Amino acid sequence: MSSLFRPLLNDEQYNAVIYTAWSSLILAAAWSGKTRALTYKIAHLVIDGHASPSQIMAVTFTNKAAKEMSERLRTIIDSLPAEISQDLMHKYHDIRFPWIGTFHSLFLKILKHDIEQLGLGYTKSFGIYDTTDTAKIIKTVLKNQHAETVFEPREIKNIISRLKNEGKDPASYKKDVKNDYDQTIFLIYQEYQHTLIQANSLDFDDLLLLPFLLFRLHPDVLRKWQERFKFILVDEAQDTNEIQFLLMKMLTGDTGNITFIGDDFQSIYGWRWAVMDHFLNLQKYWPDMKSFLLVTNYRSRPHIIEAANTIIKNNRHQYDKTVHAHREGRDHLVLLNHPDETAEAINILAMIRKLRTQKIDKGCDRGDFAILYRTNAQSSIFEKICIQEGIPYKVFGAYKFFERSEVKDILAYARFVRNPKDNMALERIINLPTRGISDTTRTLLSEEAKRINQSVRDLISQWSYFSLGITTRATSALEQWTQMANRWLAMVAHNTAPWDIIDRIVTDIAYKQYLIKHEWEEWGQEKFENIGQLINMAEKFRDEAETAWWLTALESYLDEITLLTDIAGQEWDHVNAIKLMTIHASKWLEFPTVFIVWLEDNLFPMQDARLDDKKMEEERRLMYVAITRAQDYLFLSYANTRMTRWRTISNPPSRFIKEIPADLIKSYDLQGASTSWSSKYTKKTFEEGDRVKHALFGKGTVIEAWKGVCIVKFDNPKFSVRRLEMHLLQEVGEEKI
Repeated sequence: MSSLFRPLLNDEQYNAVIYTAWSSLILAAAWSGKTRALTYKIAHLVIDGHASPSQIMAVTFTNKAAKEMSERLRTIIDSLPAEISQDLMHKYHDIRFPWIGTFHSLFLKILKHDIEQLGLGYTKSFGIYDTTDTAKIIKTVLKNQHAETVFEPREIKNIISRLKNEGKDPASYKKDVKNDYDQTIFLIYQEYQHTLIQANSLDFDDLLLLPFLLFRLHPDVLRKWQERFKFILVDEAQDTNEIQFLLMKMLTGDTGNITFIGDDFQSIYGWRWAVMDHFLNLQKYWPDMKSFLLVTNYRSRPHIIEAANTIIKNNRHQYDKTVHAHREGRDHLVLLNHPDETAEAINILAMIRKLRTQKIDKGCDRGDFAILYRTNAQSSIFEKICIQEGIPYKVFGAYKFFERSEVKDILAYARFVRNPKDNMALERIINLPTRGISDTTRTLLSEEAKRINQSVRDLISQWSYFSLGITTRATSALEQWTQMANRWLAMVAHNTAPWDIIDRIVTDIAYKQYLIKHEWEEWGQEKFENIGQLINMAEKFRDEAETAWWLTALESYLDEITLLTDIAGQEWDHVNAIKLMTIHASKWLEFPTVFIVWLEDNLFPMQDARLDDKKMEEERRLMYVAITRAQDYLFLSYANTRMTRWRTISNPPSRFIKEIPADLIKSYDLQGASTSWSSKYTKKTFEEGDRVKHALFGKGTVIEAWKGVCIVKFDNPKFSVRRLEMHLLQEVGEEKI
């Protein structure tokens, strides 16, 4: 081992790789060669005869990571001298690693061997239901338990998933029942699980719950698997949840050898039930465990690592370590202060354009730039400016803003209010949120409307559906729907502004409560933020609402949204595009230049972390992850004010900015002053008759101009007349009409 691999590893990695005497903890900082160390450790175990490939279990968190590890091991084995390869083949016959995979894939294999030992009625030919299948079962169970009006299927699925990831089957959960609510959940869980057993099928969470029950109830089966695996290695161990940790503890027993490798500084999945306390207290369970530090970062420049170190040192519940940069070239972070969120997006995109051509970067691709934010909703303003300027962009780890289901839901409501005869919009929203108007009822209404040549809305409003055999419950729901719709249409008649009516719709249908109930609470809250961004977009039509009939403002708003949606739908995956993503989505990625935006208190860190030390520490770890995505240049960005549901709010700069030493930062206050990157937007005020050019729409003529806004008739009839902010337009010489 020493002669073969020693030159390929640094001292930190080498010491961690060759240690096999007992269990170990490898604390691996960002970009410190974690995967390299883990892969070479597995190779060392095999080459030095500690274990055969089939006696090693290596657990990863993603299939991609498992595939990469297997490919690296194959490369290492293939590069061995011929005599060593022959010895290994003679000794092991097969140098494949069948037990490298995710938690779920590995324990699926164990169940395929021993599920019948559980005695629940499962056979080895069991199937696995996907989310669609389990949703159907839950709907049936809710109906059987007379709880379909109390719980959403997704809500129940989340509850059951949480219980299973805590290692609780229905019998275990029954001991926790304290009230009627708990009893109802128990009955639903019990029937759901019984239905799965009857179908000889598992859901995704059973792939961990059932092995846990199997090992707990059948020590002989557990002993067999303990003897099978001489070495267990767990990647990204800081993100294990309760049942994953318990399974690892069971498999190692009192004498097993396990290696945990991870970074407590990067534990950011508490909302997914990760239990970092276990990772911080491993020596409580394995007293003789030896720790190794991998603290040399090979990706980022020194000033980036220094900033990350100083921020994370403010957390208390973590291991003590200081990361060092392998690279040279200490510089400064750049801190940008903008007047508002629109200026933030405009300035940053202009800076990217400038940086791409400056000699400091010697020319670089758009794909070298990443814009990171705390929640998905915060991408909308950057997407909007990219679309308006024709800048290719790609959203990673989420749908683009206008493709998100919650955005489509509320836009469908707005389209219906604009045009009550829009049957497609009505079809989407009439039973969303669920209000008892079934598929059967909607089909009856649609067919009758076609027969009498009316819109569905006209049919409902004229009470012309009583002869269709619609149930009493559906009839009552239609009456309530009609009352709400009439209120919204009355607001139209009274010239109510678009942002007000959208807000009223969202309130009337209790959409926030629906999202929180339908999703995990944090996801529901985040999705609701997207609706706030929709309302913010509507606010820019305030002037039109005050000077024209409101419906014109709504039409302008929806027409612009339609155009933005159409342009955003262009496929830019194959081109050189700026990357937009949440910080969570950026984990395991790196970029030459990173912008961290929306950096204000109550936004990042989020408001609910202020009074919760545990949440605040996770927010700070999230900031650490964001900073360490940057290789060369890091920009931090905050705004003095932001629009939230048409209200202007002001938050102080993020406390995380204040935790960075002042000598590491160069600050720029972009409160309207002309800069080398924003000069494009300081053109003269346009007047009626000016010829202008837009990056996307081409040339056109200004037919009206006021308050920083132009009405432009474009030469291309496809784009017709558009309302645009002046900063998006360029002069076309002295050409005038």
